[in-house]
Amino acid sequence: GVSWSDQRSVSAEVVHALATGSNPSWKTRPIGLRIAGARITGVLDLADAEIRFPIAFVKCCFDSELSLRNASVKSVFLGGSALPGLDARSLRASSEVQLCDAFHALGTIRLDHATIDGNLSFNGATLNGYGGFAVLADDAVIGGHLLMNNGFSAASEVSVRRVRIGGLFYCSHGRFENAGGVALAADEVSVNGNMVMS
Repeated sequence: GVSWSDQRSVSAEVVHALATGSNPSWKTRPIGLRIAGARITGVLDLADAEIRFPIAFVKCCFDSELSLRNASVKSVFLGGSALPGLDARSLRASSEVQLCDAFHALGTIRLDHATIDGNLSFNGATLNGYGGFAVLADDAVIGGHLLMNNGFSAASEVSVRRVRIGGLFYCSHGRFENAGGVALAADEVSVNGNMVMS
């Protein structure tokens, strides 16, 4: 994405205005906001935002870490997108959060204390985890399934300590690596369904 022309770029300020409704002349329908194949330039800071519809970034490239810290949103889809990191601490999602389908993050995915009513999917994601953690989701509550499967790959610690999972914890065909350290920390995790690691 860094080599894409300006014609494929959307500024973070524009995305912020569309997501939050801060520009009253730009109307977003209840079906939500969907951006595909674009480079998101600048810092997209949606911390503390109340977003009443789904947001989706399909095969997008982010210049900077995406912040959804303490935000409220219907659902989040980042399928096939690449970004330096995601700060979604204390996120509240009334449906699913999907970081899947060749999603790629260089830094940490932070979801500690998040509440997600649906599934949290990392299906097919690649997480480098520069900075010590690939995923840091301690004390999160997931109403549906936690999916780290079908080509999921983490190159540093995945921490899901004290997470409450309403459905499956499904890691079939996932890869967890952290040379000399903990690859998967699941102390006191609560799983209402099955835990599958095959």
